[in-house]
Amino acid sequence: MRKAQERKKADSNSSSASPRKRGRPARSPVLSEEEENMQNSIILSSTEDELILSETEPEVMPNEETDQEIELSQEEEPEQPEEEEDEEENKAPESNAQPSEDEFDAENLEYFEYKKPTRRSVAALITPKEPKETPVKKAAVKKEPVKEPVKKEPAVKKGAAKKETAKRIKVEDEMLDRNMAEIKKFIRERNEPLNTVEIVNNFQTGPFAMGQTTIRKLLLNLIQDKEIVEKRAGITAVYLPVHSEEDNNEETPELDVKLAEVKAQKEEIEAVVNAMRKEKRELLMYPADEVMKQEFEAICKELSIKQARIAEFAGSNRVIDPAEKKNLEKKLEEKVSLKKKVKKHFKNILDAVAEGANQRPADFLESIGITKPEC
Repeated sequence: MRKAQERKKADSNSSSASPRKRGRPARSPVLSEEEENMQNSIILSSTEDELILSETEPEVMPNEETDQEIELSQEEEPEQPEEEEDEEENKAPESNAQPSEDEFDAENLEYFEYKKPTRRSVAALITPKEPKETPVKKAAVKKEPVKEPVKKEPAVKKGAAKKETAKRIKVEDEMLDRNMAEIKKFIRERNEPLNTVEIVNNFQTGPFAMGQTTIRKLLLNLIQDKEIVEKRAGITAVYLPVHSEEDNNEETPELDVKLAEVKAQKEEIEAVVNAMRKEKRELLMYPADEVMKQEFEAICKELSIKQARIAEFAGSNRVIDPAEKKNLEKKLEEKVSLKKKVKKHFKNILDAVAEGANQRPADFLESIGITKPEC
């Protein structure tokens, strides 16, 4: 045992003093499954004895050593140098040849510190390596804004809510009825045509203050209930109160006195109007002095023009003797009677000739060249 240990130390010293020429360092390419299995079989074949012993031992950490492991390693140590020497002798003549990848791995086992294989290391060598999954980048997810918690109001019971709404509606209805009665009272007291502006102006302030929209709605309600009447004059709407029979049967002495006074005033005004109309008619019948003066001047001017013309005609003519005038008139009558006789005879002759020629008198005259006979 001691000799084997001394030999081992000498070999380690010689290796440190004159390092053995190694082949090219072991590559670590990405191997396929068959190549990995081949490599694992080579490693397992070189460590068959150690695997047999490790199976019977309890599993421990690789860096820790127990007393039993030290004893077993001392028993097996003399055999290892012999195996190494045999391998060196066998591989010496082939040093010039280029070793394969599997041979590199087998040779390099001599230069690494020997560690006893365990169940975990063997299992890691036997089990095939799973391909690493490439990490998949997750798409960026937009973070939703954090909503602040809403404070929930205390729940109100359904019965209580219904009672509150019913009470509120009742109060609103009472207010509307009161306002509508006030508008009706105002229109009846005034007892005259009122437009919307006058009504709105009356209810702008005070305990019954209302808006224009509310007043319009209440007026429509009063019209539907036939409490007031709406009359339109173009665009303007006027509202009047509706009087019932009870209102008309009431005794109103004050109104009677006012009515009598108004009737008296009406009669006086009508009398004045009639007098003015009569005076107007008379004035239209007789023209004014200025108008008459202008008309007289125009007539005088026209008369002077006519007188000048008469004087002109009188200077160019002479006065005829009455006996001579009678002679001239007699001669004129004789000529007229002669002309009538000639015309009558000519017509008789023309009719006879036209009848013999089988033509009308006008056509016969045209055929002989007479278009407009003088007779």
